[in-house]
Amino acid sequence: MTALHLHESSTPLVDDEVLAAARAMNLSPGGGAGPAQRMAALYKPDIDPDELTRLVAAEPVLAARTLKVANSAYYRRSGEVGTVARAVQVLGTATVKGIAAAACLDRVVSVHPGLPADDAARLRRHSLAVACAGQALARQARPALEAEAFMAGVLHDIGVLVQWAMRPVAMAHWSAAPDCGSELATIGTTHARCGLLVMRAWQLPQWLQSAVALHHDDALPDDPQAADVCALLRLAEAVATAAGFGLPTELLAGTIDGTRDGATGGDPAAPALAAEHAHLGLDRTRLEALQAQLPALLEPFTAAG
Repeated sequence: MTALHLHESSTPLVDDEVLAAARAMNLSPGGGAGPAQRMAALYKPDIDPDELTRLVAAEPVLAARTLKVANSAYYRRSGEVGTVARAVQVLGTATVKGIAAAACLDRVVSVHPGLPADDAARLRRHSLAVACAGQALARQARPALEAEAFMAGVLHDIGVLVQWAMRPVAMAHWSAAPDCGSELATIGTTHARCGLLVMRAWQLPQWLQSAVALHHDDALPDDPQAADVCALLRLAEAVATAAGFGLPTELLAGTIDGTRDGATGGDPAAPALAAEHAHLGLDRTRLEALQAQLPALLEPFTAAG
């Protein structure tokens, strides 16, 4: 173990350090323009359809991704959507926000200087898989929250990017051997905490802040919308992991049958996901069916250029 790794492992990271790193990566205000800022702009409380259309249409890659996904079988609009304005009209602002956010995440991860290519690809696939699973679960249990569940899935592990920027040696070690110790002790902060700080800096909705901050906790938030999104996110991550789109460094990752996965550093005796199943009224059979469908649901997002 190198001296640098010892230093990284033994020094807790404070919030100001995390925010400074996020700014340096263009992941918070003051860091300059970039995909992360456009992602934040997508969720401005007062954004209207015309502004959303301009925001997406102004970026050729973003517009192309939005149109390609909007025309995929996933959204049942194949061949019907030829312009960004039409995508907003047909699919609604919430769905277009999710599609565009996924494209922005792809670009953020792709240009991260400290993240190895294999880890970048794994993180991107995991985030999109959780987003697709979350939206599919919302369709069954909370139809009004499809877009929110998708956005939470896209952003729930964005704190991992900050961790890689601040502690690359420790992250490389922990990624290879996540059972070597707790995330907090090894990295100096959790990815959930880093993600929460980024969400706060972007001034994103409280339900999204809560879902990102608490996606590995046991209790659900008190706020009803936040509780719904958080429950969807936890079950979506369990489905994504079971379908082969997990991250080795995800602590206390839930499994479909309601247990916690000790292989990723968690406590095998930790509380199960029974509360999330009961909260949403979803049973194991539905989650197992979604597990089988997830690769096909994910394909439009990974294949879109």
